[in-house]
Amino acid sequence: MTNLWLTTEAPAKLTKTINYAIVLSGECHMVLDDSDVLVTGGDVIIQRGTKQTWSNHSGHPCQMAFILIDGTGDGTVPNP
Repeated sequence: MTNLWLTTEAPAKLTKTINYAIVLSGECHMVLDDSDVLVTGGDVIIQRGTKQTWSNHSGHPCQMAFILIDGTGDGTVPNP
């Protein structure tokens, strides 16, 4: 779990994991290569090997929980 206080965008990163991001409270922006998505409390985001960053311009913390699952980088889970 983390509290996002960012007022400027952090550098984007490419994840090889499958991520579940759960917005517990507050709001922030998920910034992708081609879009900027506002997420608020109760939203669940599933990222499958995407390049992204987070940005919070609200002046209030955005509390989020993340679940990361090993992935291959193409949005699939490796064979056991």
